Amino acid sequence: MAQELINLGALADDGTGDTIRGTGIKINNNFTELYALPFAQTQLGFVENEISSTQSNADIVLKPSGTGAILFPAIRINDNNIEGTRTNEDLILRANGSGSLIVDGIGIAGTSITAIDSSIVNINENLIVDGSLTTTGNVTVSGTVGSSTGSGIGTITLANGSITDSSGAISFGNENITTTATSLAINNTLTVANGSITDSSGAISFGNENVTTTGTIAGGTGSTIGALILANGSITDSSGSISFGNENVTTTGTLSAETGSVIGNITFADGSITDSSGEISFGDENVTTTGTLDVSGLTTIGSMTTVSGASSFVGTITVDNLTFNDNIIASSSNADINLTPGGTGVVNVSNLTIDSSINLKDNVIKVIRSNDDFVLSANGTGSVQISKIDMNQGTVDNTVIGATTPAAGTFSTVSITVPSVDADKVNITDNKIKATDTDANLVISASGSGNVLINGFTFPNTVLAGQLIRTNGSKMLSTHIFPFVVTDTDVQDATVTITGNSSTQVINSFAAATYRSVKYYIQISDATADRYTLIEANITHDGTNAFVSTFGAATNGDGDGSTIYDSIDLSADINGGNVRLLGTVNNTNNQVIKLVRRVIKV
Repeated sequence: MAQELINLGALADDGTGDTIRGTGIKINNNFTELYALPFAQTQLGFVENEISSTQSNADIVLKPSGTGAILFPAIRINDNNIEGTRTNEDLILRANGSGSLIVDGIGIAGTSITAIDSSIVNINENLIVDGSLTTTGNVTVSGTVGSSTGSGIGTITLANGSITDSSGAISFGNENITTTATSLAINNTLTVANGSITDSSGAISFGNENVTTTGTIAGGTGSTIGALILANGSITDSSGSISFGNENVTTTGTLSAETGSVIGNITFADGSITDSSGEISFGDENVTTTGTLDVSGLTTIGSMTTVSGASSFVGTITVDNLTFNDNIIASSSNADINLTPGGTGVVNVSNLTIDSSINLKDNVIKVIRSNDDFVLSANGTGSVQISKIDMNQGTVDNTVIGATTPAAGTFSTVSITVPSVDADKVNITDNKIKATDTDANLVISASGSGNVLINGFTFPNTVLAGQLIRTNGSKMLSTHIFPFVVTDTDVQDATVTITGNSSTQVINSFAAATYRSVKYYIQISDATADRYTLIEANITHDGTNAFVSTFGAATNGDGDGSTIYDSIDLSADINGGNVRLLGTVNNTNNQVIKLVRRVIKV
């Protein structure tokens, strides 16, 4: 239906315009069409600065058009990007109380990073910690671990070329221990050096084990082996006999044993000493060698519980696939280096540098190589998950962070699962968005030539004074100037009661600086005397004096309409910068005045 316009006539009350009933019909028809539109049936409620959904459990969808974005006082939501709009200000995402900020499976609470959907947080790139790194589980390092003197790994302490353990024992499992040093000290009393094995106590006990050698066993005069006494080139036994069993003994001053010779359970063969029990014990004695102590295969050297003080290894020491040289621990080609604590123990590294690029210390991971990027990269379809982050500069997906003019970002649909979110001066709770500052406006504006869309309705981005909004029937709203909407006048109505005491009283007033003239339609009701009057009054002023004209009175007079009766004398003045319509009651009855005024601007 086309808009139905009211015929106002050529002049006021000249009878050429629409009748009151005809006018009412047109008004009803226009409003019937307006209320039938989807916008009039919207499920949004607008109360003061609050926009709410009138439908239970319904979402409120703010959807910009084209490249437009949703703007809040200091935040812009543009597709899947959330951006700050004020220069150099932080974008703060903060959980409430003990809650965490969750980013795709990573929970950030204070300085803690946790995995929300698993027990593992993956860091797939170089990691630098400036402070101490403390872990409660296992740590596996595939590169070289460098640490300063006094650094601790679990209960093991590395200091000035020594490796000690606070438990008093270091276990290498089934790995070989190789050293190129000329002296190997065991338990600070047994020394292996320059081809000799000596003990600071003066005695070395092999217990019940066989001792086999293809070299020379040298003992000082008075040396004792069990009940054997070696003195001045002689071997004697306190029992009076020395038994070699069925084995040959040959010496030219040197005791030689052939390959396969056995002393007790010890077998000497081709430079090796073995025991049929699989174990050779040197007791509390030092083992000294001027050659290389070579332990092959899965050999165990008990538990080194008797080692005290600092142990020194000269040159490079190889233990199975590990090589120790100065402060460097290396592995064989392409082999990993695993530091595995026992039981519930942990590997503690106070300051760790990886690949001369990433440093881990305390709770700080940083890049130490000049101008290097710090790259966190997931594997395959995986993602880098960070529960809480404070970024001051750089870019995220080519979006500038911390720049003077931040770049526009693109974000997918934002899902907020917490009950309430405060974004600067806006609060979002359930399906309500409201301003939090006292008496503040809630502004929703599009960018550039974009429009604001609410529930599918597209609002215009410019509105001129005196214009109204209308729809095209397809949820597209536009501005329009209606014939009865003007910019230089204002129409108002009012009701006032003045007392019948013969004093001049104010009926209505307006600002003299704003409006020059006014036209009043005044209805006067004296219910006590059953007298009713409708009269018009025109007022204008020159800034100092006000001038009034009354005319067109219709009254029921004494009750039958035969006699005009003016129950109120009307006048006007200027007082306190306001033009005032005044009335003086001509009797003692209260007068109820209802008026419609149309003021015209200066």
